[in-house]
Amino acid sequence: VSNPPYIPVRDMSELPSDVLKHESELALCGGDDGLDVIRDIVQNLPHWMPDDSVPRYCWMEVDDSHPQILASWLAPGSEEARFWGVEFCEGLKDMYGRYRFAKLQVKRN
Repeated sequence: VSNPPYIPVRDMSELPSDVLKHESELALCGGDDGLDVIRDIVQNLPHWMPDDSVPRYCWMEVDDSHPQILASWLAPGSEEARFWGVEFCEGLKDMYGRYRFAKLQVKRN
């Protein structure tokens, strides 16, 4: 389970003041598209989860624009998914109906 920095730079100025008061920019901002740390996680998941005798999943809290991007980038069987060894499984909605969670599966070491 991961809650990486995922807020795109363009959205940082729109965050509520109570969020900015309790969290550092480093903990919130995920770069221009909010995917900087998520890309690093995807690249390292096969190394961090080497035991392929059990299903290996990573759940992440993400920006509501990210599940669609991840689904395209890491589509099962796609060239990118095979290269990184990680596939997008599904996006899930939060209690407000926004897609805020992504489930990924490690497919190789």
